[in-house]
Amino acid sequence: MKKHLKPLLALALTLIMCFTGITSLAAEAETGISPRLSHMGGARFSFNALDVGGEVYVAYEGYEDSFVRAKVTIKLQKQFLFFWWTDVDEWSATSTELWGYFLHVFPLDGRGTYKATMTLEVFGTDGTSDVIVDSIESTY
Repeated sequence: MKKHLKPLLALALTLIMCFTGITSLAAEAETGISPRLSHMGGARFSFNALDVGGEVYVAYEGYEDSFVRAKVTIKLQKQFLFFWWTDVDEWSATSTELWGYFLHVFPLDGRGTYKATMTLEVFGTDGTSDVIVDSIESTY
């Protein structure tokens, strides 16, 4: 019986490590290096699951000489069975303000862990765009 227990335990631990391993991407590493953006100086993202709902805030700073408009798309998901996510809602908006922000409150589907995936696309005068994607989890 003990001979069969060790391989099963090793398999179980390997599966747990595969599902919970964290991959560090170069863009997310805390090296102080960030990609060069053509049409904006930067962006800030926040998401909090609260009693009033899931509050999402996205701010950006456009470059005066090349900024045309900004578009944000936010996808809200709820965690299901520890590893999977189910779609709850999606929202998008555009702005022509040089320095602007987007604020939206999603209704939440009960208590749990929520994830907001925010995509900010800033369009420039040359027809190209800068895209930043960020995901933030919050538990209510």
